[in-house]
Amino acid sequence: MTNKTKLVTIATLALSSTMLLTACGNNTKATNTSSTDQSAQIEKDAESAATQAMATATTTLNQKNLDSAQTALDKVKDSDVKDKLTKEYNALKSRLTNINTATKLVSDYQKDAMNTGKYNSAKAAVAKLTDKNDAKLKADLEAKLAASKKQADSANAAKAAAASASNNASDNSVASNSNAGNSGTSNQYAGGATGGNTGSATPSTPAASNPTPSAPAKPAPSQPKILYRAWEQDTVTGKIIWQQDGIDGYYTALNIVDAWDNANSYHYFQQTGHTTRFGVSQYVA
Repeated sequence: MTNKTKLVTIATLALSSTMLLTACGNNTKATNTSSTDQSAQIEKDAESAATQAMATATTTLNQKNLDSAQTALDKVKDSDVKDKLTKEYNALKSRLTNINTATKLVSDYQKDAMNTGKYNSAKAAVAKLTDKNDAKLKADLEAKLAASKKQADSANAAKAAAASASNNASDNSVASNSNAGNSGTSNQYAGGATGGNTGSATPSTPAASNPTPSAPAKPAPSQPKILYRAWEQDTVTGKIIWQQDGIDGYYTALNIVDAWDNANSYHYFQQTGHTTRFGVSQYVA
């Protein structure tokens, strides 16, 4: 091989090496670019899924949708985007807590409508539902509160009226007994004064009398017995949905209907959507 041939061969080998290195470099660059694009697409998809999950939970907030939002949020890597979505998630979590609290307190009050403390707690909890997406739920809870409060006010008014009537009857009875007592004392005192004014130490002979037999006294007519009826009425249809007769005593009847109302009115509302009212009526046996 001549020197010229050697030089040509060496130049060819050098060119081939250069081309091979250039090709390898281009392949590495292409691989890196492809990997970067793929990671960016994964992040973009994760952010989109998390945003959509937050929107769903915002519109229809429940524990299932909130958990889905949390799962989607965990896949987001960008710190700025994740911080923003985390704030939204925490606000939704707080909102759901308020919803659950208000719903429970309203239910508790419906079962114990005479409890003013439970009414105030439920009313304050419902007032915290300020999100526009909770407007329907808030209106429903307020309606339940108002219905139970109306029933409680009616029961309190009935109790107050009965107590007033009982006090008036008691006052009249005391006044009547007092007048009768005073009349007896006056008669006794008049008799004593008459006896004292005679001044006679010798007893007088009583005049003879011929008593006339009297007819046997007629028995006094029996007083009618007053009994009470407890009842619960559907305020929409006017139908009496429950009643109990033959109760001896107004307060006994009121306690019975109050207990029935606390145990059943909320379930009746859930089944029919109708509110109810209760009352006590008296009748002659």
